[in-house]
Amino acid sequence: AAIAKTLKDASAAWNASGIVPRAAEQRINKRYQDAVATVQAQADAIKRRAGAAQANALRDKLRLTQSLEAAIGDGGEIDAADWQARWSALPPLAQEYERTLHGRFNAALAALDGQRGAYARQLENNRGKLLDEVLRLEIVAGVDSGAEFARDRLKMQVEVLQSSLKSGQKPQSATAAYLQLCAMPALADARTASRIEQLFRRIGASERA
Repeated sequence: AAIAKTLKDASAAWNASGIVPRAAEQRINKRYQDAVATVQAQADAIKRRAGAAQANALRDKLRLTQSLEAAIGDGGEIDAADWQARWSALPPLAQEYERTLHGRFNAALAALDGQRGAYARQLENNRGKLLDEVLRLEIVAGVDSGAEFARDRLKMQVEVLQSSLKSGQKPQSATAAYLQLCAMPALADARTASRIEQLFRRIGASERA
């Protein structure tokens, strides 16, 4: 943000500056444009690094949440304080993602207080719903689902097209779709978790572009 403001202020000052001798105009203009390009390149690099850091933080917090949900489903002992400490050790996400995923994580911890069995059943029941949502987002994002899902993908593509034509509404934004996925408590096997991470890498790359 500071770099963007600097470039904007510099552009305003440049456009408001007086006339220079014609013999020096081209050389001075090139020097200015080269400086602008260098600073803009630095801004782009910072944006890419920040995006990559956020993508990694999202991956780690999603993995932690999925691990907690899997532990609830397994029925073993769970130390809530330890899980909370592990969450706190990870860097914060962008506001909407942090609120959504933290809410899901906290709901899992809260279920340990007398609601573990019911929550474990909810996690299992949402397994199929999660698979459908992942497949739908892969279609929308143009991400390959794998040969084993080819038949289901073809069927889902028809449903997605029919739904969009019937509703006449603008398609859901990518960010809204991924937030919805983050909010869904569900058990996920390793293959599904890998597909979800691939989707998040795609949205992260598009936001950094």
